[in-house]
Amino acid sequence: MIQNLDWLCSGVLASTASGLAGLADARSAVLLGIAPGLVAVVLWSPFLLSGRLRSLFRRLPPANSLLISYLVVGVGLAVPFVLGTVVALVRMPQAVVSNVILDTVVQIAFVYVVALPLLAGDVLPKLGVDWDSTGYGGTTWLLLVGGVVWYVVIVAVPLGFLAVLLAIPH
Repeated sequence: MIQNLDWLCSGVLASTASGLAGLADARSAVLLGIAPGLVAVVLWSPFLLSGRLRSLFRRLPPANSLLISYLVVGVGLAVPFVLGTVVALVRMPQAVVSNVILDTVVQIAFVYVVALPLLAGDVLPKLGVDWDSTGYGGTTWLLLVGGVVWYVVIVAVPLGFLAVLLAIPH
């Protein structure tokens, strides 16, 4: 089993290094940045069963389109997680990469869980983006916080797993 873990860690490090070497290619950079966001968009989509959240995405500027806003927000929110991981892999000594990835994930997750519900439930309505016909009550806030927590879990768990794999001595 230890040999399998050693092989897996070596493979992760080798594929990460070769993937980072290919970042000069714009398509690779775009794919690296967009792929985790697209996965998150698909796994987060059950939250769109809520009419309130569909209304929120429909009213987001500049497109005022459910699909476009949902894709832009869903993919865009994954970018800081991906960039933080890439920076850790490229710029940090191997001994601390795992900790830096975990620190980055935890910090971004905390900011998202606090800031995004406030943005959607308080700031946007004050800016004239009125999306909740129920009046921004407790269930709306629960939906916003629950949705953000689920999104963060979707993006953070694979990165946490990567950090654990990178921490295993080989």
